[in-house]
Amino acid sequence: IQKCTIRATKPGLVVYGGGEDRFMQDRIQEGATVRERQVIITIPDTSVMRVRTKIHESNIKRIKPGQKARIRVDAYPEEELFGTVEKVGVLPNAQNRWLNPDLKVYDTFVIVDGNYPWLKPGMTAQVEIIVAELDNVLYVPLQCITNIDGKQACYVQKGDRTELRFIKTGDYNESFIEVKDGLK
Repeated sequence: IQKCTIRATKPGLVVYGGGEDRFMQDRIQEGATVRERQVIITIPDTSVMRVRTKIHESNIKRIKPGQKARIRVDAYPEEELFGTVEKVGVLPNAQNRWLNPDLKVYDTFVIVDGNYPWLKPGMTAQVEIIVAELDNVLYVPLQCITNIDGKQACYVQKGDRTELRFIKTGDYNESFIEVKDGLK
């Protein structure tokens, strides 16, 4: 019985199970059978918090360790946190491969700058990774751009008619795209 007593090596929040594989295991409770090397509890280090986000394969080439990020925690939407990309997964996340085998997303970890006592493991957050900062550029909503014969184009209002313009685009995000040439 003495060898079955578990003592924490440090103070902190106790999390039952192994974290990632907690859904694959039986619930840990009194009288449950445990196997050798099964993680029963962990005490996460909350002095350094990080966010795991998933990046679609079409954007993965733009994400690199060291990039800065803005973070919003759903429970505290008025608080804006900042962080740094720690690492980008090498293999796609296989969690939803049965539901959508064509969807390839890569786990990306962002370390939160600073220490916030209200920040808890498991909270939901939105992460915006800053891949580039562009000053003094012309940009339009993504929906304005169309492809015609392999060229990018948009329509411009001139008086009471519209005019088709072929343009050259640059960097983009989920809402806007930079226009390098073809519009003023």
